[in-house]
Amino acid sequence: MSVRVRQGFLRGMVLVLAIGCLTPLRAYAKDGVCREGNCENGKGRFEYDSGMVYSGDWQKGKESGQGVMTMPSGTKYEGEYRAGLPHGRGTISFGDGRKYVGEWQDGHPEGQGLETQPVGVSYEGKWHDGAPHGKGTTRRNGKIEQDGYWLAGKFVGPGKPKELK
Repeated sequence: MSVRVRQGFLRGMVLVLAIGCLTPLRAYAKDGVCREGNCENGKGRFEYDSGMVYSGDWQKGKESGQGVMTMPSGTKYEGEYRAGLPHGRGTISFGDGRKYVGEWQDGHPEGQGLETQPVGVSYEGKWHDGAPHGKGTTRRNGKIEQDGYWLAGKFVGPGKPKELK
């Protein structure tokens, strides 16, 4: 399981965003049982030996189209899949109340998205490879704390950096 750690998000606070937990799905391909429907080409419910359960669309034996993946930890992803990975629009919710709603590419947040935490902290803006990257805003209890540009998960200020031009 891959876990991304972003430092510098919200003034030294370390935020662990375990979105990478969805990327090892290919390692579990067909390690389990199709319990309902057609898990090759159609709609079906597949229970992985790891305890994960996927219900939704299948194409060529991989999650493709709309679906829901639940994990034993309470983490749940609901949205679009392509070739076995979250891709398109989707939402991941963690058992501790954290949530990401937005665009995905190849199993990572990519594009526009909103991450919220139960402690009243949020980031809304552009993402690249699972981290804030581009224009974005952090808020604490609704009040703006940082508004500007991010590079690879680190806030760089209000001016657009040359790396993004």
